[in-house]
Amino acid sequence: MAKFGAGLVSGFAPADAQDVAFLRLKEPPPDGVRPLSRGSSQGAARHPFQEFGLPSASPEERIWEDGHILEETLMQGRKVMPLKSLEVTPGFSGSHVFDSAAGWMVGMANAIAARDESAARIWPISTENLIEEARRKVASNLAAGEWDKILQEP
Repeated sequence: MAKFGAGLVSGFAPADAQDVAFLRLKEPPPDGVRPLSRGSSQGAARHPFQEFGLPSASPEERIWEDGHILEETLMQGRKVMPLKSLEVTPGFSGSHVFDSAAGWMVGMANAIAARDESAARIWPISTENLIEEARRKVASNLAAGEWDKILQEP
């Protein structure tokens, strides 16, 4: 697997956890490689999702998990879209949440609630909240026009 250098643009701590960093590749990716499309999490309830992670049960191999996006709710005064999965384990934090029905990324896995007998709950950060945080934390450190360029990238 090829490795690429990246520089830290900024980091922030949602819910007092250092979970989010904005990176910029130092060089273009190889031909044929493109980032995931990102889109709104609005209307994603009841859609299937996929995540790609590195759980402790398989530290050498990355694996896929799937489940369903649940109805939006409030947590700590912020809108969140909880996820439900039979397969989730620790090790997926930081993974994209890919809405399989919409065909784009709707968030980033952030926390896993306690498992019960049927499934686990995952509390992702929505793309809207990621962009809002980035705007507050990153935009002030960028040259004029850079923020608009970042938002236009796929």
